[in-house]
Amino acid sequence: MTALSREALCWPPIPINDQARLAELRRFEILDTLPEEAFDRLTALTALTFSTPIALVTFVDRSRHWFKLHVGFPVPELPRENGFCDHTIMNDDIMFAPDATQDVRFGEDPAVIGLAAIRFYAGARLTLPSGFRLGTLCMMDKNPRPEGLSERECEILRSLAALVVREIECRQEITNETIDLSDELLNA
Repeated sequence: MTALSREALCWPPIPINDQARLAELRRFEILDTLPEEAFDRLTALTALTFSTPIALVTFVDRSRHWFKLHVGFPVPELPRENGFCDHTIMNDDIMFAPDATQDVRFGEDPAVIGLAAIRFYAGARLTLPSGFRLGTLCMMDKNPRPEGLSERECEILRSLAALVVREIECRQEITNETIDLSDELLNA
């Protein structure tokens, strides 16, 4: 290894627009909310479609990766400096690690070397029409998958991520309509 530390090589840079991205994330008021059926179904569908024991809808907050819904993962959040999702939101397409133990970015990550024993990861960004990347829809396996994902599988994952984004937008529309209706009732 060169003079660069593992941290310098592996930690993804913070997006230039991270403050605006975080403001957009907060606008949706989705952090620290209870599970919701639509997200539950999309996460379960992801795990089922790709035959993975773990699937997550993750939001990248200021200091953590918070899991809106997690199938098969033992904790509801991880520190932002750990995990795969920060790398994913900085990637322009599907990001995957066929064998995380062999990937310099993740080989020493607690989710890889700890009890979760993650070996395979694939994730798609949750990108709003505005371009802000709020988080990821991702899946993990305890077995490496040297073949990664086929182009067809990548397209399926992109489509599922787009459905998650649509659900986030629908959730916000319902919230806005409820607030508007409440305001109208108070004014009446």
